Amino acid sequence: RRGDVEGAERDLALAADNPDAPAWVHYALGLSRFALGRFDGASASFERVRAADPTFQPVYFDLVDSFLQLDRPKQAEAVLDAARERWPADTDVLNALGIVQYHQDDLDGAIRTFQKAVDADAADGLAYFNLGKVYQLRYERTLRTGGTGRVPASETYRQRAREYFQRYLVIGGPFVTQARAALNNLDWVKVPED
Repeated sequence: RRGDVEGAERDLALAADNPDAPAWVHYALGLSRFALGRFDGASASFERVRAADPTFQPVYFDLVDSFLQLDRPKQAEAVLDAARERWPADTDVLNALGIVQYHQDDLDGAIRTFQKAVDADAADGLAYFNLGKVYQLRYERTLRTGGTGRVPASETYRQRAREYFQRYLVIGGPFVTQARAALNNLDWVKVPED
């Protein structure tokens, strides 16, 4: 409560040394280590919590954040795969997994995962926003490559991006400004006619 995160980490580390320390001690220790930028220590604490109580969903996301800070996206993806096995229709898990895939440049995987989130909950605006971002990236890449390379140039990508951003705007959420800006950009830049 005093804002002394280093003091909290020190005291929690002492408490966590007790083999009978409850999981919440390790969780609080992980949070304090994360706040201090000690991501290796945070991930170790979060792993202990997950092992002690695999049904405590928040620790999965904290562990993913730690691995991403450590530039270990494969480990983050593995944690989310485990979470998806436990909660297969949870849109938070699916959106987080899709974002990790997106940042690893696995756009096909991200699209499949975000689509699963939409299938699980058609009112999940975040999944629509994320789908829009993936298709926007694909579209922009086709503009830069002139249609050569791995992904063929296609107006379909632009149309899908527009469709998903528009669905997001109907549902609403914290990224309304970004969705509107993306739509404006997609309407302004188009693939030139051959």
